[in-house]
Amino acid sequence: MEARELLDLFQGHPVVQKIVNRLRKQTRTKIKLENGIGSLVAFIAAAVGREMKGLQLFVLNDKEEAAYFYNDLLTFYDEENVRFLPSSFRRSGNFEDKDNDSILVRTEVLNALTAKEVGMVVTYTEAMAEKVVSKKMLADMSMPVIKGNKLSITFLESLLGEYGFERNDFVYEPGQFSIRGSIVDVYSFAEERPVRIDFFGDEVESIRYFDVETQLSEQLIDKVVIVPDLSESTDKNDNVGLTEFIGKETTWWMKNSLLIHDRINSLKELDAGEFLITSDSLFRTIEGNNVVEWGPELFFRGEVIRLEAEVQPAVNKQFDLLAEHLLDKQMDRYTVYLCSTNDMQLQRLRDIFSDKGHEVNFVPVEGTIHEGFSDAQIKVCIYTE
Repeated sequence: MEARELLDLFQGHPVVQKIVNRLRKQTRTKIKLENGIGSLVAFIAAAVGREMKGLQLFVLNDKEEAAYFYNDLLTFYDEENVRFLPSSFRRSGNFEDKDNDSILVRTEVLNALTAKEVGMVVTYTEAMAEKVVSKKMLADMSMPVIKGNKLSITFLESLLGEYGFERNDFVYEPGQFSIRGSIVDVYSFAEERPVRIDFFGDEVESIRYFDVETQLSEQLIDKVVIVPDLSESTDKNDNVGLTEFIGKETTWWMKNSLLIHDRINSLKELDAGEFLITSDSLFRTIEGNNVVEWGPELFFRGEVIRLEAEVQPAVNKQFDLLAEHLLDKQMDRYTVYLCSTNDMQLQRLRDIFSDKGHEVNFVPVEGTIHEGFSDAQIKVCIYTE
């Protein structure tokens, strides 16, 4: 079976149903999810997301944790439905060293949130605390270019100059453009790839993505939105907190939220440029939303909903020990699912169990998760290689 199918096991999970019922019945609900171990919280959240309207926003303690959580969610959802919101800066607390690729991704996520094209966003402390442009400013600083519309190259060149784009012979990173006759190449901060706009007089004849390495045209598209580096193009006084940008119809999922609060305070002491919102302001706004917390260090401390689960044991290739553990689970009527991206690895494990005389039954799963776990409430072990 495919890893995506594992989510079906959790639709009737008692914890999923409790969370959904609480979130549906009242606003400003606060839930403490106890014993959220391994990748289980991602499974629970993904199942809740299937049943709830509105944005689900996940805040982890650091970028690495957030990336693992994001990858677990991608097991069940497409990239269009789940987005990763990074910080604009390469290193935590260094507000001088910006990362253009991360700025591009942030702009993409903000555009998707504005258009309500995304159901889940995963982020982390530094990225959540960073101010964003207001929706009005984002709209004012966005220039749509549509195939067939009237637009002069002269006007576009002037606009790109006002937006702070740099004119180059070749375009290879966000914030650059080039003009060759009737062709304008531009790398918007709202697009993952640069685009090539071909004009016929003052009409947009075609728009194509092109490859940075080969400079060859690729996929035809009908529309591109040109957005500058908003961190450079706007007055910081007009920027707002992420909570204000996304609005109140959001469920916040926060790991160790008290640590997040305190970490933002520490970062704010280094923030001479007013890039960050204060933790008190941020959490005061979050308090008006639904919040699900997990981890030992909690800020809101809501109603406790407990998961009956254990983390996957470390066996370090001691196959007899692994077999004994799985047989114990089978005796207790657990169904065992083993995840791997390598079919041969699972077959090898099956052969080892057989050679050693262990009658271990498991369901092979194509795919992987960050950390395996067993769940006593629905009697499943979902382990990874």
